[in-house]
Order: sequence, then C-alpha cells, then structure tokens
Amino acid sequence: GSLATGKEQSLAERAGAPTHTSTLNDKPQDNHISVNSKPAVVSTASPASMAKCSDKNSQRCDHGNKTYVCTSVPGVLQYEMDQNAGSGCLPGNYSWRLCQDGKFLCEEGLYVEKKLPSCTMKKDQRCEYNSSKYRCTVIPGVLQHERHQQPSARCLPGSFSWEVCQKGGFMCEEESYDVLSALPDCAPGKHSPCGYQKAIYSCYQHPEEIQYTSQDPAPSDNCLDGSYSWNLCKSGRFLCNEKESLGHLNPMADYGQCQIPKRPFINTAVEKEEFSSTLNIMWVRRNLTKVLVAQAVGFGKYEVLLEASRLVNNRWASYHGYDYAAAIGFFHGGEKEWHSSFNKVFWIDYALKKTSYEFLFYMDADAFVFSPSFCVEHLLRPAKP
Repeated sequence: GSLATGKEQSLAERAGAPTHTSTLNDKPQDNHISVNSKPAVVSTASPASMAKCSDKNSQRCDHGNKTYVCTSVPGVLQYEMDQNAGSGCLPGNYSWRLCQDGKFLCEEGLYVEKKLPSCTMKKDQRCEYNSSKYRCTVIPGVLQHERHQQPSARCLPGSFSWEVCQKGGFMCEEESYDVLSALPDCAPGKHSPCGYQKAIYSCYQHPEEIQYTSQDPAPSDNCLDGSYSWNLCKSGRFLCNEKESLGHLNPMADYGQCQIPKRPFINTAVEKEEFSSTLNIMWVRRNLTKVLVAQAVGFGKYEVLLEASRLVNNRWASYHGYDYAAAIGFFHGGEKEWHSSFNKVFWIDYALKKTSYEFLFYMDADAFVFSPSFCVEHLLRPAKP
C-alpha cells in the first residue's frame, strides 16, 4: 500500500478514499502454511481500485467485499481447474493459470505460519521430513508407476507419494521444485540435471574415473558416456544417476565446488607470529584438514584491502575446516610496497618445507571467495596413469 501521513492522510479520509499506513516495524504476513482457528479480521470495505476476482487477472483481488490473495493451502496443491481448497477459498477456476506453485485464491489473513504436517503421515501434498520441506512434484518423463520408486535423492521414496500425489508425482524437496517440474530430457552436452530412462541425471565426480575426451565410455552403469557430459560438466565429471550415485560419488558444482560440511562455524582465536622485523603473520589453526588458505600484503595503503577480505575468507575457510593465515610485510628483505608481490613465492616455499599441509591456496589481498561451497581439494585432480 501507499504511505499516507499528516495532511495527505486527512485529505484522503475526507474524500472517502481508503488509506494504507505503514511503519518500519510492520512485518509482511506469511500466507504459506497452516490454517488459523481464528482467521484475521478482513475489512469489508473493498478498495475501488482493486480488481475483481472474477476478472482472473490479479493475484490480489476483491470478491463479495472481501480481499483474496494467492495462498498456499496446507496439504493441498491445485492440479486441476475444478479443484477446491475448502472454506475460505474460491473455487479452483478462479486461481487456475493465475496463481503459481499450486496456490488457491483464499481470504487474506486466513492462513498463518505453523509447522507443516509430517510426510510420514502420507496424506498431505506438502509436508516436512527431517527438517526439510517437501511437495508433490510432477517430473516430466519420470512418472511414478511403482510404490517404492525413487527418481532422485532430492525426492523421498515412492511410498511417501503413492496415493498422495496425483498425475505420477513424487514427494520432492520444495527448493528443487522449479528444476524438477521442468526437467528436460538428457542430450549430449545440453542439460544437467536431466531425465533419462525414468531417472534423473546430474554432473558428478566419479571416484575412479575422470573424463578427458567426449569419446570416453561411461565409468559405471549409473553414468552416461562422455558425449553427454562433454562441454557440460566441468572438472572431469560425468552425468550420473542421482539416486544411485549420491551414495558413493562426490556431488560438486562447477570448478571445484562441493557441499558445505555440516560443521558449525569454528571461531578459533587468532595467533600472531612475528617472523621478522619486516613481517607479521596472523594465523588461525583449526587442525581439521591439510589445507592452508593464505593471503599477504605489504605495509602501506593496501593493508585496508586485506583487512576487508580476510574477514570473508577466514569465515569461508572455517566452513571447511581450513587453516587460515594472513601476512603483512615482507618475507625476506624488501623496502618498497610492491616487493610484497613476491610473498606468494615465499609462502609456497615455507608451506612445502616447514609445514605438513598438502594444499596451499594463496589469494591476493583484494580477492575473496563469494561461494561458500567452493572447495580447494577439488581444484586438483590425480594424473591419469
């Protein structure tokens, strides 16, 4: 709504026009989950400018002097035009092809936030399981025809959706709905994820094989040959069956990314080491991996860059348990600020000779990692024998 205060609000009231006031403390209403035993009172005054629900062209409209909005109804998704959601909601033909994600046009304020029903009850089309939200999802080309069918690790076993979801749908993660509901067929170098022989395939790193050419054969029965993944999957990965592969393959996004370990933020105290009169090192030792993330900068105006980037990079390193170190000054000699450019060479020499790290990931002072799932270990691959 508009913000009307002071003289403008008084003029609006005298004119008989509806006014909408707002404050910084207002919180938007979440119309997503469960029914409230005492629906919020909705004004019977219908704004003259509000569209009529019968026009079917607005997701917030008026019907019978009540305001209706597109709303997620707990346990019910709209699959057909004539489907109804129950009391407080308009018949399905009002919301068909207007509301998205299976929503209905319901009275504004009818639903308030409440925990979703458990998927183990096997009767709701939207539910929660192990703290994750699931919803019935129709996957093109991958329809349920058996009770225990499971097309992907993103979806629950077929017993959860059998006789619950319509049109062959599965109970899949809500965050994957947009991807799975428009799943394309697998084709050489085209799509990931994609559908192939009633299963979902995505780019995965095989533990024993790396793709080097488009003619490489499939590394296992659960993966497609190299022609499908060439120029599509990065870092030598193949297109593999999600359900069969997730148990033993390492899923990664492009260019060295992987899943963030389920590890809390490790707020380790920073140790300060004085290597010499020209170099100070701030070191965070977590002793959880063989990876050291290092940055360096010379004394002078560029120190402010390191001060900003190290906060981000140290936090990213903590997600993966990496040690982190930031050096200010010069490793060996040096008088001018640009001499610190050689710090990276001395960092590598020091890490190889004086520490037990297997990886040293060096970053300039003005560089930072913007993707938390980025993994240092997956940047390097073993040489092919």
